[in-house]
Amino acid sequence: MRVIVPPTGNELMSMLKDTSLLIGIPVGAELFFQLSAVGARTFQVFPVLVAAVLWYMIIGSILMVGQHFLEKRFNRGYGARRATPKESEIAASVGAAGATGAGGGDV
Repeated sequence: MRVIVPPTGNELMSMLKDTSLLIGIPVGAELFFQLSAVGARTFQVFPVLVAAVLWYMIIGSILMVGQHFLEKRFNRGYGARRATPKESEIAASVGAAGATGAGGGDV
C-alpha cells in the first residue's frame, strides 16, 4: 500500500482536474456543464464560474488531504531506525578503537 497510494492518489486528482475539460462534450452530469447551464439561464456567468472554481478547489483539497493522511498512515514504520543509547555507546567505542589502530586488523 505504501507504494500504491501515491500514484493512485495522483491519478485520481488528475482525473478530477480533467473533468473540467469536458466542456466541449455535452455531458449532462458534469459539474462545469451544470453550472454553465445555470449561468446561461440567469445571465450571471461570472459568479457561476467562480462557484465552479470553488467546487473544484474544495473537492481537490479534500482529496489531497485524504491522500496525505493515507500516505502518512502507510508510511509508518519505514525509514531510519533510531539506535538505543546502549547501541550508540557500542558504536562510539568501536569507532574510537578503529581510529586509534587498536583493532588489530592492520596488515
